[in-house]
Amino acid sequence: MLLAKLKEKGTKIKSLGKTILPIKETLSDVQVFLATKSLGEKLRKKQKWISTLCNQNAAKESVLELSTDPQLKNLLSDVKYFGTIHVVRNPCQIETGAWEQPRAQLHVPITAVRDIDQAELELIREISFEDGSELRDCVIVNDGRMIFADFLRNKVLVYTRDGKLSKSIIVDKSPFGLALINPHTVAVTCVEDKKINIVNIGESVAKQKINVGKPCSWLSFNNAKLYALVTNTGIMEFDLGGNLIKTIPVNVLSNDGYLSSYKDIFCYTCYNSLMTCCDSNGKTIWESKIADSGVAVDNYGNYFFKSTSIAHLEYQPTEKEQNN
Repeated sequence: MLLAKLKEKGTKIKSLGKTILPIKETLSDVQVFLATKSLGEKLRKKQKWISTLCNQNAAKESVLELSTDPQLKNLLSDVKYFGTIHVVRNPCQIETGAWEQPRAQLHVPITAVRDIDQAELELIREISFEDGSELRDCVIVNDGRMIFADFLRNKVLVYTRDGKLSKSIIVDKSPFGLALINPHTVAVTCVEDKKINIVNIGESVAKQKINVGKPCSWLSFNNAKLYALVTNTGIMEFDLGGNLIKTIPVNVLSNDGYLSSYKDIFCYTCYNSLMTCCDSNGKTIWESKIADSGVAVDNYGNYFFKSTSIAHLEYQPTEKEQNN
């Protein structure tokens, strides 16, 4: 604002100077004296205004200065340093004799081995399915629900523990093998589309699809991994994100194959072929000719399979397997 006022006054003074020059050139000395007398009065007024303005605070230069408190100077003169850094060594908290203390012995109950010849089957209930259904696999949830793979109608069927149809979920073509991931999620192989569908049972929808790229029949879930039996390839291991971890090289001759796993031991069979037990590297542990269909495993590592012939298989585990 101050600069604007000064600029305005400067413009007016310049206009007065321009007025004086033509007066001198056209008028006589007396006329010039009379004319410039009034102009001089105006200039004196402008000069007085500028002098007054220069004495005001607005025209003065502003500078920030710091004035320290004298008490602070006295305080700093008495302080020699703000602090020091030194190393503190605390005693070690490890008790060197901890492992020498007596520990309570954990008693692990041993499940008595029952003679299979003495087992008796009891019919609990019969379940009826719609005409046109062709079931290939079944898994049972802990709460008693039963889940079936309907191969021809491209559906996953969920039944209550009482044997009543609860849900019918559409999946990709030719669902075959099932693997229960948790009480709310099941994985199913779809042979024709060469994919694994991850199905949310509660929402009745396939939330994720894993592209295998080859026909895959049976499926197993173990150690947070999915294991698919893939034709002419072997056992393909996937994580739940759909990433292929590795392929276990075993001989899978047909699409109609079955697979179960316990820890790092796999047991699989194909139609009209051997039932084979192998480790996680594909090394054969034992083989049997008496199985010609599905295979399942319980929580103790016992494998169950169906056979059309009457036979008996006796397998003696190695010392390492007994320890495990």
